[in-house]
Amino acid sequence: MPTSVAHVRRALALVLVMLVAATALLLAQVVTAPAAHAADETVYDSVPSPLPGNVVSLGYAATRTSEFGDLVTLAPGTSRTIDRVEVGFSSWACETGGWNTGDCVTSEGATFDHPVTVTLYAVGAAGAVGAPLATVTQTISAPYRPSADTTNCTGGRWWDGAACNNGKLFTASFDFSAASPVVPDQVIVGVAYDTSTAGESPLPAVGPYDSLNVAVAGHATVGTDDADVVYLNSSNPNSYESPGDAGVLRPDAGWGPDGSLMITIVADAPSATEPPATAPTVPASAADAIASSGQALPSSAASTDAGADGRTVTLDLGPQFANQWFYLVIYSDPTPIGWVWVGPSGTVTLPLPATLPAGTHTIALLDASGNVVAHVAGVSVAALLAATGVEQGILVVEIALGMTLLLLGGVGVVAARRARLARASAL
Repeated sequence: MPTSVAHVRRALALVLVMLVAATALLLAQVVTAPAAHAADETVYDSVPSPLPGNVVSLGYAATRTSEFGDLVTLAPGTSRTIDRVEVGFSSWACETGGWNTGDCVTSEGATFDHPVTVTLYAVGAAGAVGAPLATVTQTISAPYRPSADTTNCTGGRWWDGAACNNGKLFTASFDFSAASPVVPDQVIVGVAYDTSTAGESPLPAVGPYDSLNVAVAGHATVGTDDADVVYLNSSNPNSYESPGDAGVLRPDAGWGPDGSLMITIVADAPSATEPPATAPTVPASAADAIASSGQALPSSAASTDAGADGRTVTLDLGPQFANQWFYLVIYSDPTPIGWVWVGPSGTVTLPLPATLPAGTHTIALLDASGNVVAHVAGVSVAALLAATGVEQGILVVEIALGMTLLLLGGVGVVAARRARLARASAL
């Protein structure tokens, strides 16, 4: 094979390798590998660990209570997609005998079943109970309290190794994953079940459920709660600490320091690899976005940079916005950026569109429902200095394709020359 043809073919092979590499570079710029999946996270917790033998609790049957609850504030910067709710209960029921008659006997591990409904409510005006956001009814397996210990305790109580108790503390988990409700920062958690004296459908006979209580001696370690206020629905006006209507679920002040229900709320943290499937409807103008915004962030929350590699914006949003997806839109004219994952630092840097004109802009952050969660006004963006990012990748590919075509043409020229030489020799 003549040396000139061999050189051309080797050069052609090299250019093809460059073309593949350039294409891979372009794809890497267009599709950036997202961060790892975030684990489920506890967004509110007032359940002690480890559990004590028992705590203060409210007896539904004794107080003719149908529903009992608490207003809680979820931890900032955490998910609002609820996966499950854990509630603390106190069982005073004995398998045989009674907790207050000195003859309580329970075989080890004995339990009874009872349906319980947990509802998440929105918070209305002045702390009133708003619309239900999600509700789950499950049959829980409640333990009977242990047998009376006449050696270490009096009054028919049982011994937990450190103290004598009338009831036994336990928790039950309620699965909200099927609905996966997205809740606001504050939510009212209501716990309802029937007894022989109260409930949506009071039961016809006395049973162990009449000795099932809800624990109220919690202390919030994640999120916050007003330990003086609970939510109560009792048909007995004397069960309330504050004046008002009976028979409705309403705030009831005066429970401190025991006014925190034992509740753990676990959220399904969003996946950094799975943005919401659809884009929300965006406000038509910056004025509309600002008017509906839930929070105005300072202009210092957004900083821009322009250079030979293009223009970028860095959003320093803080922990409140960490580990969440936001749909970003830049105004004046709405320019959607798309879904952006804000990692655990609450900071994200992303390229600005080449079509975005220089000037002062407003950046709006939307959630999956189209709500403007926050906005940053007064963001200065410089003019585009050079083709960057994906444009550079396209340029590289175009150059490589051009070189390939030129080399293919060169191969054709050499082949034509060889054909002419062969014909000349034959003559």
